[in-house]
Amino acid sequence: MLARLELSQKEAEPRDDKAESHKRQTGPDPRQKRPLRRKVIARAAFQSICHAFIHLARPKQTEYIPPGNSGNRCNTATACKLEIAMSEQEDPFTGAWRFNPQRSTLSTPPPQSWVQQIIATPDEVHVQETIVRSDGSQTVVEVMANFDGADYPVTGSPAADTIAYRRVSSNSISGTGRKNGVITLMETVTVALESNTLTLSYSIHSGAHVAASGIAVFERGGENIR
Repeated sequence: MLARLELSQKEAEPRDDKAESHKRQTGPDPRQKRPLRRKVIARAAFQSICHAFIHLARPKQTEYIPPGNSGNRCNTATACKLEIAMSEQEDPFTGAWRFNPQRSTLSTPPPQSWVQQIIATPDEVHVQETIVRSDGSQTVVEVMANFDGADYPVTGSPAADTIAYRRVSSNSISGTGRKNGVITLMETVTVALESNTLTLSYSIHSGAHVAASGIAVFERGGENIR
């Protein structure tokens, strides 16, 4: 029994030497490194998930653009209309103005009705005038223009087919109308906030002489532009 045990031990010793020699030649068993590699890979994946979650949860920063100061940044018609409407609230010219014949002085018979509907911003103006004359005939004049001194088309006016506007001040606008390129209309429009009135001083020219002139006073009230 002991002899067989000693023989077994002697037979086993060379095998241990071969295993040790093989270990020195090939290095450690790569299977022993797998748990460490798995831990490293798992940690990297966890960090990636955390970074992605933080990026999604972080609120997006948006640029603030003050109302009425958007320049060309309007991306939709709705956004542009909203910004214009916010600017209109502060403009003294915006509103519907009804002619008051008792407070006005005209060189021609006053009309039965004269309503000016104005939408103004610091940069542009939209005017629609509805005039009913003493004989019952009606004229609707409309213009949309910038305050840059350039000529813009006028529809419905027998006195001018273009007009150029300039914003003299927050309460004053000047205009020069032309018919076939010749100056036929000069006007100045002012707003008095204390009396809530609009005053139009105008002169209509025919050649070298003034065909008509007047100072028309309007009071706030009437229908708005649709």
